[in-house]
Amino acid sequence: MKNIVIPTDFTVHSLDIIVATVEKYKAEQLNILLMHGLTMPDSLSDLLLFGRNNDRYKLITKEFENACMIIKNRYASVITNISIRFMHGNTRHAFRNFLHANTIDLIVYPADYVLQKACNNSIDISGLLTYAKCDIDRVALQPQPGDVKQIRMADLLLAVS
Repeated sequence: MKNIVIPTDFTVHSLDIIVATVEKYKAEQLNILLMHGLTMPDSLSDLLLFGRNNDRYKLITKEFENACMIIKNRYASVITNISIRFMHGNTRHAFRNFLHANTIDLIVYPADYVLQKACNNSIDISGLLTYAKCDIDRVALQPQPGDVKQIRMADLLLAVS
């Protein structure tokens, strides 16, 4: 089983990278962890209430959750689990610790899609990728010349309705 981390901005379009990843690694069982980076709180009161603060979970919309379930069900033979985790901190050590704690084998990052900030304290983890001690695969979401099959998230949603 391969543990893969995929950065997300909680838009349904950002889930296209899961479909591209499954198509590329369909011979293996995949455990997919969707990761979003957030800065650490900088005030004392925010730090005291940090563990109880569930505002970050409000970033996950119902549409996003439903799209994750559709993808998991559609590719059940390849995907064993899709989970969402938040990485707190914007340093290379926080990033490495996150990868180590989740036993990540591979980071899949979109080559042609720019992740948007989901909230004010969202961070861009693209600069931290150079510090990763695991493999990094930049996957193109736009069809490349010679691609025979390109499944988009919209196609999956239309197939279900």
